[in-house]
Amino acid sequence: MKIYSIILAGLFLGATAFGADDVKRTFWDVKTKQPLVALTFDDGPDDNCLQLMELFKKEDVKATFFLVGKKVKEKPDIAKKIAEAGHELANHSYTHDLLIKKTPEEIKKEIVDTQNAVKEATGLEPKLLRAPNVKQDDNVLAVLKELNMKSIMASVSAADWDRKNSKDQIIEAVTAKTKAGDIIVMHSWRKETLEGMPEIIKRLKEKGFKFVTVSELISNWGK
Repeated sequence: MKIYSIILAGLFLGATAFGADDVKRTFWDVKTKQPLVALTFDDGPDDNCLQLMELFKKEDVKATFFLVGKKVKEKPDIAKKIAEAGHELANHSYTHDLLIKKTPEEIKKEIVDTQNAVKEATGLEPKLLRAPNVKQDDNVLAVLKELNMKSIMASVSAADWDRKNSKDQIIEAVTAKTKAGDIIVMHSWRKETLEGMPEIIKRLKEKGFKFVTVSELISNWGK
């Protein structure tokens, strides 16, 4: 079985090759000359999302939230508020178990159950998936093809999953080498990420970047 993964240790990315159709379905970044980047947040919804949205409204930022289905069931009101604020809702599986250890049937259930939870809470159905731990294989891609969904990886990691990393380290990881078309992965539950977000926005704006959802970024491919 082919396995594709991004190893979120610093900013190292590793991959194995897939066929042309899989490449079209999987996005690490977007090839564009437009000064656009996508901020993405995994593992919500959680209470920090509310504070992020307040900041994003003030700073005219749009982001993409990859939601865990069982957490959507616990906090549907937050998922609804994210959608109402104009941010993009995406799928991060139902239980956050590794999809590469599951059968095709189990993978589909993880994705579909999350689709249903998000739709029940917000009326919207996600078009994007980020697999837990940013790890996918050919079974995951086959299910995504069946469901007409795209897989979103990342080209920049905040490495905020590592609790050893400080607020300043998170800020530097996100802003030091970011380029047009980058997809930035962060975690909404991390306090230091929340605290560092004003500085992250400030530094990236100073570099001329605008913040858009992942789907909007993809729509600028080749432009």
